[in-house]
Amino acid sequence: MYLDSQKLRSISSQIFKGVPEQVLLVNEERTETSDSQKGEFASGRLIADIFAKEKSSSELRFLEDHAYSLFEEHVLNEKLAKIYGGSFDAEDASKSFVLVTGRLRINDFASTTKLLENFNEIGEAFWRVTNMPGGILGPNLKNLSDSEVKKRAGEAGMQFEKKFMDNATKLLRFGYNGLIEANINFEDKSFSAPLKREFLRDSEEMILHKYSRYTQREFSMLGVVTQSGSENNESAIPDVKDADGIKEAMRALTLHLRTLEQVFAAPSANETMLDPIAIYTTL
Repeated sequence: MYLDSQKLRSISSQIFKGVPEQVLLVNEERTETSDSQKGEFASGRLIADIFAKEKSSSELRFLEDHAYSLFEEHVLNEKLAKIYGGSFDAEDASKSFVLVTGRLRINDFASTTKLLENFNEIGEAFWRVTNMPGGILGPNLKNLSDSEVKKRAGEAGMQFEKKFMDNATKLLRFGYNGLIEANINFEDKSFSAPLKREFLRDSEEMILHKYSRYTQREFSMLGVVTQSGSENNESAIPDVKDADGIKEAMRALTLHLRTLEQVFAAPSANETMLDPIAIYTTL
């Protein structure tokens, strides 16, 4: 479903201690022209060859998949990942990576914001289609005025007060700005990861039609821990009026902005935030 090829390339080059900068393909045979390979791992050389090939986007996708398989195999063999769920053996020690398996929840805040912004129009339209003459899901009623339709839709829970809706939409835009997030719960733990849309293997719409926002299938998510709800390093925030000069005032404002942003983005007590590399389901 998701593969951050840039992050895969970067971390692979570190794990395998350097990759060749250039590979020439002559008569379908690879000829290496760089001596920058310093690692002792044969798979590191193979991954470098994969990244160096110039192929079409579809061929590149298959090559990236293979590169990720080699990368994950090395991570698991070297016990570099802390594992939750799936068919793997869990490790208790502190690890560089986390691999968690479970049902995947996709939180698309752009779609949520759009729904809230147009909730009244959608609610009114839904009530009309299901209740007015020609309706397909409810009893056919006589023609009603627009104000009566809005009233009936409101009584059915399909209308919000406009100021509430406008303010809630502003907060969602400020706090999440179109974020799309993957989340997997394992026992009493929650693992969340913000996703880059350009690394989704399908459009959001296609993924949601295939798997739903809360999948029936189990997915595995591999990433690096960035935040944990169990840690709290808060310190006193200086008052802007006490700042020594404009620069310090701006720094103090940034700290206050962070406090406001944490209302939306801070991990919950049992939540771990990941910088995701890949999300996939196993056949």
